Amino acid sequence: MNKTSDTAQATQGLMTASIDGQAFKAVQVEWDTVGGVIGLIDDDHFIYLGFPKDIEKGEHSIGKDGVRAYVGGTHSGEATSGTLMLQSAGTPGRKMEGKFDFVAKSDPENVTVTAGRFTVSVGARTAGQGSGSASAKLDEPLEGNLAIEAKTMEYNGEPTAPTALFAMQTKDLQGGLQRFGVIFMLRYDGQGKPSVESGFVAVDFAALITSKPEVTSLKWEPGKSLSFKFTMSFSYNKKDYKIEDGSLDLTF
Repeated sequence: MNKTSDTAQATQGLMTASIDGQAFKAVQVEWDTVGGVIGLIDDDHFIYLGFPKDIEKGEHSIGKDGVRAYVGGTHSGEATSGTLMLQSAGTPGRKMEGKFDFVAKSDPENVTVTAGRFTVSVGARTAGQGSGSASAKLDEPLEGNLAIEAKTMEYNGEPTAPTALFAMQTKDLQGGLQRFGVIFMLRYDGQGKPSVESGFVAVDFAALITSKPEVTSLKWEPGKSLSFKFTMSFSYNKKDYKIEDGSLDLTF
């Protein structure tokens, strides 16, 4: 990932924290339409916060039944406890601002994140509507669902250089799920060719960090279309899942 200038960073947001006593300062901060904020230093070092739908100003617990949080780094893991204090919940086009602390489960030792602060513009780059689909198989059923068949296709940024892709299934889901899908963050090389930087699995209004997506057969026509095949793994409710035979085909 190329570092952004302070000015460019400020247009999307800021995030700082201390991870096991080491300073963390994101060089890229993104809002996703599922409802979350991610601050990245590079592919492996990041903090993600996923918010419940219609979260309001005030104090919220971090953990399984509250705000979801994940830290990536030398040791990575999902938060088991913590607190988020939202100073401003924000609405589309306005700033969300908050402070956070949490402990993430990791091996061999837990990761402690303290003095976290962030600000991000909610819906800073409105998701554009695309056409196409995404599909994938799961090695184990998640709430009774063995596959993703997404027909709702959206993207952040411009069709000539999208920064994030959202593929959601909202119909014919089992287990009471309202939405199930995948999210991909993109980056670009010096020639303007995209690659998949990181992935998420969206389960209702939570976005779960995945392993580094394995992407093949990427085809890119700037401003017209993007397609690729993918596999990746993730954890949900303390159970590991693998996504196989994934494919995404988006027309802008």
